[in-house]
Amino acid sequence: MFEGIVYRITSSGRFSAGHWILGVVVVAGLLGLILQRHEAVKAVSAAAGPTAFVVDGNPEPLSDWKNALLVAQALDTSGASIGTLRAQLFQAKEEGFAALHTAQQAGLSVGDSEVASFVARMRSQIAAIPAAAAQVQRVEQVLGITDDQYWAYLQPDYAAGLVTAKLKQQYYNSLGSLNLNEKAQKWEAYLHQLASTATITITDPADVQ
Repeated sequence: MFEGIVYRITSSGRFSAGHWILGVVVVAGLLGLILQRHEAVKAVSAAAGPTAFVVDGNPEPLSDWKNALLVAQALDTSGASIGTLRAQLFQAKEEGFAALHTAQQAGLSVGDSEVASFVARMRSQIAAIPAAAAQVQRVEQVLGITDDQYWAYLQPDYAAGLVTAKLKQQYYNSLGSLNLNEKAQKWEAYLHQLASTATITITDPADVQ
């Protein structure tokens, strides 16, 4: 759908809340990391402008939501309608925020140095992959930002991804001797379950539906 840019450092091979770069491919997560903002950053952003929706206390600023939709349209190669893209984005955010909230409730966290090191490593690895680097440039063009601004923008998203990845690792460990495919399927189901029980408030349904 998005030529390898899937929303997951922790969970999927489709466009939604998992497959991030800890246990996935380097290209995975580029779009997803734009979609999911770290809770603390979200709170600051939300205070500065309108909110599109809130999932388990994590607000999605309307400006971030519109940027995410612009990126999705720019990177989509399937010819999906705007309604389909909105639905996919919203599902991704539901699952991502619900998983982040669960991880935070479990006391999982990451340090600033860990995040900075990870971002530097991802920036270097992605620059070495022509297709991935081209997609990053496309995103930068769509959002009207420089490469330095892009990576600064993603830092809180990687922080959220690293926290959620720890939750995924704990969940995988709890599944014992199941193979990776079986664990991935159960993680997908778990994400759906978290999203289905999340507390969600939509400011204006016209913005997301």
